[in-house]
Amino acid sequence: MNYQDNLIQKSFDIWRQFGESYSKNMIALYEKNLEQSKSFQGQMQKVVNQVITNNHELMVESVKTLETQTADFVNSWDELVEAETE
Repeated sequence: MNYQDNLIQKSFDIWRQFGESYSKNMIALYEKNLEQSKSFQGQMQKVVNQVITNNHELMVESVKTLETQTADFVNSWDELVEAETE
């Protein structure tokens, strides 16, 4: 192999190594980003579930309060109507 062929072969080897290193780094970066994305998605799902659960509990408590207030109003109304009819 002459000097020029040897130089071309070394150049190809360097470019091949660069390509392999670049590909490995890009794949590793993609996999890391994918893991972080999945982690972020999991965290967001937890937050959404917590918000829904907390708001659901708050709504149930509010409905119970409204039911109690409505029952008290109806009882007061019935007492007022009975007092008026007597």
